[in-house]
Amino acid sequence: MDTPKWISWAGLAAILGGLTAIILTAPFASAYFSAYPGYDVPPFWMQSLRPALRPLITFASPVAVYNVYGRVFDSSTKRSHAK
Repeated sequence: MDTPKWISWAGLAAILGGLTAIILTAPFASAYFSAYPGYDVPPFWMQSLRPALRPLITFASPVAVYNVYGRVFDSSTKRSHAK
């Protein structure tokens, strides 16, 4: 029995969404810990990834960078919850 095409597309969308979340977690978390140091314990991977993420988190002040990434997150969650 053949599976409907939408099931294949839904699986692909789920995989892409998961990969996007994994990729964006590092800059989002780095921006948070740069903007608000001392509020939480940084993840173990923070120090090793910080040099690679430097261009993504140093284009403005730490709070401004965190606010930019927050807007990206807010806009993506509003779209996913829109009816």
